[in-house]
Amino acid sequence: MSSVHQALFPYPYSHIRTSYSTEYPHLCYDHHTNTNTNTISMVNTETPTREAPNLHPTGRCRHPFLQRDGWGEEEEGVDVPVPFNELTMCELSATIRDKPNWWEKYKDPVKCAKWKEEAATQTGSYECRLLQEDEIDYVLDELEGYAAVRDLETGIETSCYRRIWQSDSLIESSLRDSLISSVIPLENVPRANEQVLDLVHPSLYCIVYGCTLSRNADGSAAPLQCDISEEDEDGKNAKSLGYINNIHPTNDAALHTVIETLVARFTSLWSRVLVESKEDYKLPLRTSAGYDWEPSEQTYYQDHPAPEPATDEAYEAQDAAWKVIRVMRYPHLLDAYEPGVLGFPEPMTLKGRKLQVIVKLANILLTPEKPVYEGGSWHVEGMKNECIVSTGIYYYDQENITQSKLSFCVSVSEPDGYGQSDGDGTKAVWGLDRDEPLNQIIGDVSTKAGRCIAFPNMYQHCVSPFSLLDPSKPGYRKIVALFLVDPELESPRPSTTIVPPQCLDWWSQDLHDLAQEGNSRLGLLPAELLDLVVDLMDLMTRKEAEELRLQLMDERTAFVRENNENMFNVPFNMSSSSSDILHTTTA
Repeated sequence: MSSVHQALFPYPYSHIRTSYSTEYPHLCYDHHTNTNTNTISMVNTETPTREAPNLHPTGRCRHPFLQRDGWGEEEEGVDVPVPFNELTMCELSATIRDKPNWWEKYKDPVKCAKWKEEAATQTGSYECRLLQEDEIDYVLDELEGYAAVRDLETGIETSCYRRIWQSDSLIESSLRDSLISSVIPLENVPRANEQVLDLVHPSLYCIVYGCTLSRNADGSAAPLQCDISEEDEDGKNAKSLGYINNIHPTNDAALHTVIETLVARFTSLWSRVLVESKEDYKLPLRTSAGYDWEPSEQTYYQDHPAPEPATDEAYEAQDAAWKVIRVMRYPHLLDAYEPGVLGFPEPMTLKGRKLQVIVKLANILLTPEKPVYEGGSWHVEGMKNECIVSTGIYYYDQENITQSKLSFCVSVSEPDGYGQSDGDGTKAVWGLDRDEPLNQIIGDVSTKAGRCIAFPNMYQHCVSPFSLLDPSKPGYRKIVALFLVDPELESPRPSTTIVPPQCLDWWSQDLHDLAQEGNSRLGLLPAELLDLVVDLMDLMTRKEAEELRLQLMDERTAFVRENNENMFNVPFNMSSSSSDILHTTTA
C-alpha cells in the first residue's frame, strides 16, 4: 500500500449526520500519545440549525459570544473601562518597548531622561491631557517589571496591552526559510487577479452538518481542527494526530511538518494569553475610579448664582459659563510603581495536553496597479460553537510595503463613578457616551516581518492599511494564522483525527496511484470504474467546496453583525448622561 494511501485512508469511515450547516475544519495537536479506538456508526438528526447541538463553550476561558445588556459597573464577561490617561500610559510604555533592545536601553539614565522629556509634550492617540510627571515616572519605573517578565531565550514579551504577547525571535531563521520554501507549491497555482491570496483557508472543505464523514458517532460537529501532540519536554516539537485541512499530508509533507513546529512554538505565547483570559481573572488597574471637575458644578453655582428672577435662559447661561472654565481632574494613580508589582500570573502549562488548532495561510499582494491594501474590519474569529479563545499570527515574510499595525478593541462595562447626566465627563475620561457602544480601543502593535503575536479572542482586532514603498514595484506580506480552540473544553471539537479528508481530488489521486502499484488488484479495473468508486464516496469537488465556502461566509457575515450588536456595540445605558465613542464596529 502506498504511503499516500496510508496517509489518506488511516481508518474506516461512514456518514455522520448532525444538522445541515457548515463549520471551519480543525487540526488537533496532542502533547501525549493518542490511542484512538472509536468505532463507526450512523447518526441522524433531521432538524437543520445554524449551530451544531451541544457545542457551546464549556471551558473556563472568556470568549466574545455573550448576550449583554450594558447595565452595571461589573458586568460579567467584560472588562471595566480604563481611563484615557491610563491608556495613554500604556501607549507610552508600548512605544518605548517597541524600540530595539529596549530592555537594555531603559537602564541608561540619559535615555530615560530623554524619553521623559519627550513624553511630557506628547498627547498620544487618546483625546486626553498631557501625562503628569508622576504618570510618566510610573511608566519608566515599570519598564523594570516588563524586562523581568521578558523571556531571554524566546524573546517573548508583553505587547501593547495586557493579554497580548509577542516575540521577534521566537522563530529561528532556518524554520522561517523552511516555511517560505514549503509554501511555494501552494503559491504556484493559477489565480484570479485578487489582492488577498488564501493559500490555506479554513472555510474551504469545511465540515457540513448532515454530510461530513466521521469516525465518531457522538452527534456533535464543529470546525475540523487538527490534534497535535508535543513530543519534546522543551516544547519545541509537536506531531499532528491528523492531517491539516487543505494541506496534502504527503504532497505537502514539508509544510505539514513546519506547521506542527509553529504550533509548538506558539504554545509559549498561548500559555501566557490564556492564564489572563480566565473568567475569574481581573486585570489590575493603575488608576482610581471616578473623576472630578474643578471647580465642581455645585461649588461654581454657589459662587456664581443665577440672577433673579431665575429663568431657563439664566440657568443655561450659568451652566455654559461653568463649562468654559472647568478643568477635568482625571483618575489619579493609586500608588507609585514598586518593583515586582506588575502581577503577571504564572503561564498556564499546555504540555501534555491536546491542542486543537485551525490553520490559515494568506498572502496580501500589492502591485503598481493595486498599490494599497485598505485594511480590515473589526472582528473576532469564528463562532460560538468553534470555541476559539486565542489567535496566533506569524508575519513571516514581506517586501516593499509600508508599516502596518494590528489594533485591538475590548468590550467594556458601564464605567463607575461618573456624575449625574455628565456625558461630557464620561466622554473625556473613557470615550464613552450615552447610547453609544460600550467598547474601547486599547492599543496597537507593529506587524513587522518576523514578529509573532498572540492575543485573546475576546479582543476584536483590525489590520490597518498599508501600501507599496516603491509604487513602481510589486510588494507583499505573508502570514500564518493559528486559531486555538479552548483547551479546557469538557469535550473537544470534531477534528481531522476523526474526520477523513473531504477533497475528492485527493482520494481520486490516491486511488489511481494505488492502482498503479504492481501488487494491487485495483490495477485490473479501468480508470472509469475507479472514478465511479470515487464519485460514490460522496466527497466534495473543488467547485462544491467553493460554493459551500460562500454559504459559510454569508452565514458568518450575518452572525458577526448580530454578535457585534450583542457584545461590542451594546449601547451605554447611561442612568444619567450624554457624549462620542472611539469607534463603532462593523461587520
